[in-house]
Parts: sequence; C-alpha cells; structure tokens
Amino acid sequence: MTLFKKKNKQPALNFSLDRELRHARLKKQTSFYYPLKEDEVSKGMAWGIKNRVAIEPDHITDGTTYYKFYGYSLDF
Repeated sequence: MTLFKKKNKQPALNFSLDRELRHARLKKQTSFYYPLKEDEVSKGMAWGIKNRVAIEPDHITDGTTYYKFYGYSLDF
C-alpha cells in the first residue's frame, strides 16, 4: 500500500492547446495554428475530440508541420 496517490497528469501539450484556444476565443478568431511533432499528433487529435475542435495539417515550415485548429464556438 502506498502513502501517496498517483495524480492523473495531463500532457503539457494539453495546457498549451488550452491556452491557444482561450487566446483565439478572446480575439474572436475562428481558427488558430499550432506546430505538432509526429509523436504529438495523436495527443493533439485526442485533445481536439475532447474539446470539439477540428484539426488538419496546414503547412510545413522548416520541417515542422503546423496544424490548423478550427470549428470551435467563440462562446466560453
């Protein structure tokens, strides 16, 4: 029996995407762009499903793929 309970840790990516979504809503933007590494794409897709945000690859800059996040409501 352990003395400490394990906390359910969210990936750092979730905090970054939450911050970007809040920022986009405050500015009344209908979409935002965020770079995802190959190993982060599945986590980004899971975040999008949870938050009802559509995600698609948009462009590649210097070998980094930027994804477009859109389809969210502007209400909080």
